[in-house]
Amino acid sequence: MPLRSDRRVVGLAVVSLVLSTLTVLTIARERVDEPLQILRNDYPSVVEQGQKATFSFVVMAREGFEDVRKRCLSAPKYGADDDYADGWARRLLDLFFDAYSRLGTTRGGPTVCGLVSMGYYMYLGAITWASPDGRRVGEPLSDSVAPSHFAPALGPTATHRSVTKAIDSLRTPNGITFNQKMSEATLLTPREISKWADLVRTFIETGGQSVQYSVVNREALVDAQAHPERYQDLIVRVGGYSARFVDLSKEVQDTIIARAEQELR
Repeated sequence: MPLRSDRRVVGLAVVSLVLSTLTVLTIARERVDEPLQILRNDYPSVVEQGQKATFSFVVMAREGFEDVRKRCLSAPKYGADDDYADGWARRLLDLFFDAYSRLGTTRGGPTVCGLVSMGYYMYLGAITWASPDGRRVGEPLSDSVAPSHFAPALGPTATHRSVTKAIDSLRTPNGITFNQKMSEATLLTPREISKWADLVRTFIETGGQSVQYSVVNREALVDAQAHPERYQDLIVRVGGYSARFVDLSKEVQDTIIARAEQELR
């Protein structure tokens, strides 16, 4: 039997924001090399001695690049139901799917694509430049298809709509990891549970493939870091799998705490 080969995308939000944000920056600055130097050097406040740079890059460096980072933070972002940013994510994924759909395995099987990060978003972030979503060098990438931590927190409807606009789930037979953290305080009544069910139903009916939820509040996660013995049964979604929160490294725990806490209204 021919064996299939799988290919995965990690950090969709960060990669798509490279395209959408750099487009915004270069429209204003006209040069793509200057924003790239800024990212390579982690939004530096000064130009290091001996660093190669254009004259305008040096002038900007003297003034500091925090202004550039602020412009990056305010640029349109995937995950906020923004058609411009979501459109860039869709174009990127379609290029990825088209490229690999033409390839087969050495045994004649198909190559299938998936959007599953597992824990790779931590490792890859550690060896990646700063990125145009505002992320600093070495910080984790976005978790699979979830929005960047720097995307506006506009609620679960916005994040779910972005996913359905950006991803053609018929082209991801290897699966999708879409992790969301829901506030347990907003899911305490039958009416709230019904609203949650409507959200999931609408997500699937409009093209979503799968979504995974951790129902927990930030305060409990922070307390679990300080007092792990009290939270031995606290289970969270990581990046394609579930795990006991207290068994995870502090670095992974921090990324889960940093996820936007969604509330149904």
